[in-house]
Amino acid sequence: MIRARFLPSPMVVLLGLLPLCTGSFLPNAVSEDFLFPQDAERLGLEEAWRRPLSLPAGSQSIVEMRLHVHGNDPDQYIEVFAPTVKPAGDTEPKAGQRADEAGRKVPQETIYARIMIDPTGQMAGRPDRAEAERLARNEIRRLKRRGIQAKSRAIEVPRVRLYTLGDDGTLEARNAETGELVWLQRVGNRTKGYSGIGVDDELATVVNGGKMIKLDIANGQVIREIALEFVPLAGAVHCGDYAVVPSIGGRMAGYPLRDLELEPFAERVSGAALSVPTVAVDAGELAWGTANGFVYLLSLEQGSPVMHFRLNVDGLVSGQLAAAPGERFFFGSEGGQLYAVRATRTGEVIWNRPTGEPIYAAPTIKGDQILFLTAYGTLVSVSAEDGYSTWNDEIRGIRNVLGIIDDRLYARRMSGSFVVLSLKTGETLETLSSLYAREAIVNRVTDRLYLINDRGTVQCLRPIDGELVSLTNPMSDGAGQDDDEASRGSDSRRSGNGGSNAQQREVANSPFPAADGDPFGAGGDEADPFGAGGDDPFGGDPFGAGDDDPFGGDPFGAGAGGDADPFGAGGDDDPFGASPF
Repeated sequence: MIRARFLPSPMVVLLGLLPLCTGSFLPNAVSEDFLFPQDAERLGLEEAWRRPLSLPAGSQSIVEMRLHVHGNDPDQYIEVFAPTVKPAGDTEPKAGQRADEAGRKVPQETIYARIMIDPTGQMAGRPDRAEAERLARNEIRRLKRRGIQAKSRAIEVPRVRLYTLGDDGTLEARNAETGELVWLQRVGNRTKGYSGIGVDDELATVVNGGKMIKLDIANGQVIREIALEFVPLAGAVHCGDYAVVPSIGGRMAGYPLRDLELEPFAERVSGAALSVPTVAVDAGELAWGTANGFVYLLSLEQGSPVMHFRLNVDGLVSGQLAAAPGERFFFGSEGGQLYAVRATRTGEVIWNRPTGEPIYAAPTIKGDQILFLTAYGTLVSVSAEDGYSTWNDEIRGIRNVLGIIDDRLYARRMSGSFVVLSLKTGETLETLSSLYAREAIVNRVTDRLYLINDRGTVQCLRPIDGELVSLTNPMSDGAGQDDDEASRGSDSRRSGNGGSNAQQREVANSPFPAADGDPFGAGGDEADPFGAGGDDPFGGDPFGAGDDDPFGGDPFGAGAGGDADPFGAGGDDDPFGASPF
């Protein structure tokens, strides 16, 4: 008897093979987005949280992401703890325990409960201090019945928030430790574009077209909108009681944040700002580089602007500077020079040294160690004291430094792979070639890593058993360091040739792309759309200082030098004299 054999149709075969083609059955199918637990453990990390951002079109909608440590408003906890009991006869230290010089195990504390306090009464499900202490006493009684002599204590932990601005005007504040959404607000007019976020412990600002929108940092409510006097080049940075906005005509304009009796100001210097200014760690001072090859220092310590000095550097400083305690600034130039400057009235150059490769990114600071990344992917480690190398060899092929946790440096290579280096020696400790996260926040503030996929979902990674956040540079107290200590690095392929060349962007550090994407970068004048000639089809900046200007100089700028530069570049072309402020 012949039995009929029923063969599947071609369509059924194709449908059956489709999951294999798409990789949905493969265990590493999503490895390009985030770290799996086993891979994270290899790198000494664990996932703290994973949540989607409030964005209309995923990561491509991000205008700016910024981490801020609210130094004056830390998170408060009540902890229940007891010393870890040492097992009898056990002399070898176990994982997670310290050992003394003789190799004997040192008792460690065991945390049995950690209760977060809500001092405002506005956080749903969170107790106030009295209730938290009552819950801790109950836990201590339960532990006592088990023979454990526990105690309670109050602790404070830095409050870290992640602020994200989308291109549709969506601004969200998120708890950077838990991923919880604190507030969400839609601001401004999306057709006018957004330049960035400014943040301090009380207020947030968003530059939207020719306006600056001021919000309450506690709940995201819009307080007021301020009309800007000059066209902004980037978002604001908060310093003292001012929101300072880089503006056209070589101006650094400041607008009062709280005291409305203060007068706005507009300090004019030689050249347009190439990045948002960096705020000093322990003083009300700002530093930035300009398109004319200077670095300026502006002081707001006395409540009114005072220009302290300008430094003529070798090559443009198009990236943001990095600030360190002791009124120090560190930065690199397109001419391949490394600089350390002390922000005195006259400007003290502590040291400078050549690298031979242009630098666009802000350096990373860890204690007395300064890390510079060149445009060609060379990572250099030098001493903050004298500029001498702290590694035997430079590390090559690095795209960006994502963060530092303990004595480990986490970075991405030019190839896109994830690498862990020894902070002390530069030696490669681990390499993970399967991770190709499209976006990442360059975190110079805390011991956390943040990866972002195309869909706009964030994965937060922390050190194993590192439940409480610690600051990368605790000497700075973290306050006000968001502007020069956190940014977003990108592998998004957005080049005009269809995306053949991936670019790195540090959006929070600079309104302009880093490396070869910098419009005022290695391309020289050709890359500057308002440059002095080059390939400009209009023969140079129509508002510049060239002979092609039909109006004989920028009537509002410093194109011809201008007396507006406090350090005098000559010229009387400004018909209105100095800044109206």
